[in-house]
Amino acid sequence: MADAIYKTELVSELYSTSGDWDLLLKIYIKEGDEVGRFVNEKIAAIPGIERSLTTLTFTAF
Repeated sequence: MADAIYKTELVSELYSTSGDWDLLLKIYIKEGDEVGRFVNEKIAAIPGIERSLTTLTFTAF
């Protein structure tokens, strides 16, 4: 599954993790794009992905 995600060329960073989640992805989307739609249509639609957790980050002061 990590190979399939990597091949999409959508992620800037991809890590294997331990714990509740198998992978951690870092994605930059264009300003104005809808995060939920992007994740559902581009990431969650990849075969083998059963669920996801989206966390947004913001630039600190």
